Amino acid sequence: EREPNFFHAAATQGENQVVVARQNGEVVGTACRSWREVYLNGQPTRLGYLSGLRLQESARNRTGLANGYAFIKQLHGDGKVPGYLSTVIESNDHARRLLTSGRAGLPAYHDLGRFFTFAVPLDRSWPTTNRHEDLTVESATRMNFEEVIQFLNEQGCRRQFFPVLRADDFDQPCWRGLAPEHFLVGRNSDGRIAGVIGGWDQSTFK
Repeated sequence: EREPNFFHAAATQGENQVVVARQNGEVVGTACRSWREVYLNGQPTRLGYLSGLRLQESARNRTGLANGYAFIKQLHGDGKVPGYLSTVIESNDHARRLLTSGRAGLPAYHDLGRFFTFAVPLDRSWPTTNRHEDLTVESATRMNFEEVIQFLNEQGCRRQFFPVLRADDFDQPCWRGLAPEHFLVGRNSDGRIAGVIGGWDQSTFK
């Protein structure tokens, strides 16, 4: 679901190229090649992400898929990134088997494990018990956002593929609609940041 703007939604994955497959003049498939700076083994590294693979039934064969990946391989020749990540929903066994088959010129995929995404409903009241008395929560501002970014990078570099963050990134398409005031900051009694959470409303473009 990429309404109302497919390209604005795709831009949240970083700089990107959208690949389109046509059959008899009709669009029968799409894919995205994206890249951004992430932490890899604790170091900032520009890494690619292949996503958004969608094929009509008539194009769901190894030949069509191989042609698409051959074109992406040509794009890869620009040397922007050394390699790519992809994610496949766990229940989509067909896509996982096909992509990891290594047949018909498909790239070599290596399983890096399971990735969990937590869904938090924001349209309901939450319990207010068990609050930490020595913890205060405040909204981030433009004035203290560099401190927030520094905290996120310090924590993020310990995790594989966490995005490298800079304050001016939040005026760019990859973080469209997300601003400092959309973050909450928890501080210990000594004023140090204990935690950060942001609420990103993407409904204006996705």
